[in-house]
Amino acid sequence: VPITVARFRLSSDPLAANSTGLVTGGEVEDHLAINNIDTTPDAFVFVDQVDVAVNALQTSNEIIVSGVNSPTEITVTTGAYSINGGTFVTGPDVVVAGDAVVVQHTSSSDYLTTVDTVLTIGGVSDTFSTTTEDDVIFEDGFE
Repeated sequence: VPITVARFRLSSDPLAANSTGLVTGGEVEDHLAINNIDTTPDAFVFVDQVDVAVNALQTSNEIIVSGVNSPTEITVTTGAYSINGGTFVTGPDVVVAGDAVVVQHTSSSDYLTTVDTVLTIGGVSDTFSTTTEDDVIFEDGFE
């Protein structure tokens, strides 16, 4: 009776494929590859905006989720986000590689004031900031 042994090799590289083989009588009969789960995305950057109108809805540039191979949690503070052009939401959700995300908030009702919205995906965050315009009033057409 041949002896059946399952072998498993685990890579120390979180992005590498792990594998296992079924050995019967000294020969590998079957092979299964298993990828490690990676939910930490590549860094992303929102472009801050200045001189925006007071008390106005502001939307960030679009970022594309990359560097993950499994659904990854997304959260926001002081604002809302939209995935792939969907409805803006404030609660947690999940994104996958290739998803397009934008954030949105209302600018301050005060002049020269910054509002920050922090988006976090899989533990990686960036802040979208908008700063309102100056309250300068020009008289007689002079600037």
